[in-house]
Amino acid sequence: KILINCTSDDKNIENSSIINLLTSIKTEILALETSVILSLKENGLDYNFILAPTWELDSDKMVFISCSIDEGYNKNDLKILNVITNGSYQYILLNNEIIKEKNYLQNIFDSTDLGLISINLQGEITKVNKRIYSMLGIQQDLIGKNFFDYISDNQMKVMKSNLDYIIFKNKELGFENIIYKDESNRNILLNVTISPLIDGLKYVYGVVIAVTDVTKTKIFEKEDEQVKRINLLGDVSAEIAHELRNPLMGIRGCARILQKGIDKNSKQYNFIESIVKEVDSANETVERFLAYSRMNKEDTYTLVDLNVVLDKCSNLISFYKEDKYIVVKKDLCEKLPRIKGNVVRLQQAFINIFINSVQAIEDEGFITIRTSYLENKKEVIVEISDDGMGIAPDKMDAIFDPYFTTKKDGSGLGLSITKKIIEKNGGEIYVSSEENSGAKFQIIFQYEEMM
Repeated sequence: KILINCTSDDKNIENSSIINLLTSIKTEILALETSVILSLKENGLDYNFILAPTWELDSDKMVFISCSIDEGYNKNDLKILNVITNGSYQYILLNNEIIKEKNYLQNIFDSTDLGLISINLQGEITKVNKRIYSMLGIQQDLIGKNFFDYISDNQMKVMKSNLDYIIFKNKELGFENIIYKDESNRNILLNVTISPLIDGLKYVYGVVIAVTDVTKTKIFEKEDEQVKRINLLGDVSAEIAHELRNPLMGIRGCARILQKGIDKNSKQYNFIESIVKEVDSANETVERFLAYSRMNKEDTYTLVDLNVVLDKCSNLISFYKEDKYIVVKKDLCEKLPRIKGNVVRLQQAFINIFINSVQAIEDEGFITIRTSYLENKKEVIVEISDDGMGIAPDKMDAIFDPYFTTKKDGSGLGLSITKKIIEKNGGEIYVSSEENSGAKFQIIFQYEEMM
């Protein structure tokens, strides 16, 4: 293969003639090892050539060719051309090394888990790695765009002041837990580090922004925190229950002794009977505490009776309802098939839903718990509904997103964690709601056989 570049032609030589001549001696050209001077005739004209092989790779060979008509070349011309070709060859080698190094650095740049953006002093984006596009859900090309067009006005004010600090002080700055809303209106939690870009003279000519998506990490941390709180509540429940049960049984025993010898139709007997009933009611609450604490000790995947889990979790609603009047209705299916799951995690998920329902009810209302199953589909269905304020239509798609919340003091992680737990236990969760008309959560699990 012979590459002919005729862009530099100061004598208007016919290209086709050159190509014909060189093609006729192609074999000789490919065999060249050193520079040579050749003279060939074509259409009554004397074509003079210097052919200088530059480099060879596999079956390809690059030859530097200088051509003139009638005017011949001498040894000095040959020496000059050798210098030029040697310089060109060294340039090609150096350029190849630069390209290799550039590709190597680009591969590292693109393969890191960090999202990287470099911007110049005017705020123009000069380089972006692939990770930033997938992390932030951006479809359009960012190169050449103004960085400040992609952040809010408040963020822009803060960023510009910080950029001035970074540029003039040549310092690095870091920011944690920045909430970013992508093009799909999805909330992402980011940690950001901004570092100066310095040239060979130690002048700052821009900054590089390193972005880390910590959304999943924060969810895991919050989930573990919830599990620890639930376990702690279980331990406290057990301690309180044990401390109360003995004196309660003592009071009950004394009341029964007092009843002996008293007429069953007398007021005194009825007063004492009321004490016994209240003690029995208190003892039942104590037993629930104990059952709750025992349930927390289970931390493996076993066959789970969801009726039992829901019944025990619903008893904890009283801890969260404060001064609200909330009635809990239960419609639990008898002989509900058991599912395979982790009791502690499922308990955590259901408690999150109950808390959400309690918070949705302003002063008084109902929370309904219903279980059923479809034998033909091998599905167990749990429905938890309330008659609270409901969910606005424009918020429905985002309620399971991390850090999405409509509450002033909400973390926005409760339902996100709930969805994750349900899915880890092989289930699916759905929500339906109308604003000011309550909400209903439907959770569907698969089961293998009737238990």
